Amino acid sequence: MNPGTTSAMKCACQVKPGATRAHIGYYPLFRNSGVTASLGGAEATFRDLGDKVSPADGTVGLKFAAENFPRVP
Repeated sequence: MNPGTTSAMKCACQVKPGATRAHIGYYPLFRNSGVTASLGGAEATFRDLGDKVSPADGTVGLKFAAENFPRVP
């Protein structure tokens, strides 16, 4: 959570392949909050999540798909 900031923290969360919903925890959410996920050495960063929160239930949906994890040469 919040990569690159002084409040960054690792959650050691895992999302299983093929999962359609995965609970990764509750974390403080600010307008500029972000999440970095890793997959086999590749990373995907989702930024500015505060504006993406659902007003109906307070959740933020992230899609962990292969195209979100560019390979590092």
